[in-house]
Parts: sequence; structure tokens; C-alpha cells
Amino acid sequence: MPASVLAVLLVFAVAGPAFSQKLYRHVDEKGKVTYADRPQEAGQVAEKPKTANVESPEARRQLHYHLQDRQREEQAERAAQQRRYQSQRQRELEAERQQRLKDADPYNPVQDPYRPRARR
Repeated sequence: MPASVLAVLLVFAVAGPAFSQKLYRHVDEKGKVTYADRPQEAGQVAEKPKTANVESPEARRQLHYHLQDRQREEQAERAAQQRRYQSQRQRELEAERQQRLKDADPYNPVQDPYRPRARR
């Protein structure tokens, strides 16, 4: 139930600016209908645009598909962010490990392969 209410609110939020615009309908001498945001003749009355029918099964289905797509996109984005974070964290840990090795033994053969090793 909350998801359907959210979907309806989303539709009205997105379509709100379109509903607030004035729309003028003009029919020319050939019968062609033209819609514009400015009147063709002085004193022409603006038409109210028709509201979306969110009660039809097709509209509900489309809203449901839209919500599913958005959830999938958000999930994919979260997964990508997690992968980027894990990759960055792994690079940082590797750099810290390399620095500890270098600080612990300056004659480490991994760090300096050409320097002779001291025998004990």
C-alpha cells in the first residue's frame, strides 16, 4: 500500500509543472488541431490539460515497472559504490603493508634486491 501511494505522489510531483502550464488549442481551416503555450488569437481561453488516469490497470502496471527499474538502478549503484570502496580499501591496506615491511627491515630483499643481505 505505501509503495502505491508513493508511486501516485511521484507521478503528481513529476507531472505537476505540466499541469500548471496554460495550453491553448487552435483548429485551422483544414481541421488540423494545434496545441501551443501561447494563444493564436487575442482573448483565447486556455484549456485545462487532462489529468493522467492513474486508476487504470495499465497506469498502475507502468508505475510498478518504473519503481522496479528505479530500485534496480539504485541497487546497482550501491553495489558499484561498495566495489569501489572495497577496491580502494584493499589498495590502502596493501600500501600500509608495504610501508610496514619497508620500515621494519630496510635491507628487505623485496624492497632492495641488489643490496647484500647480512648473515647472522
